Amino acid sequence: MSNEEDKALLEKYGVTYETKIIYCYKQNRYDNLTDALRYAQIDSTRSGEPPAN
Repeated sequence: MSNEEDKALLEKYGVTYETKIIYCYKQNRYDNLTDALRYAQIDSTRSGEPPAN
């Protein structure tokens, strides 16, 4: 939330929000963990680099 006024308006009107998880691999962003892992595996196979720890 940006400030207390926004929080007050959310409460006043009964608006809720949820935090969205984003998975990141290098410069790519994924909503789905399976997609992120699949791309990381493919990329590491292509580059010959071991997976990051």
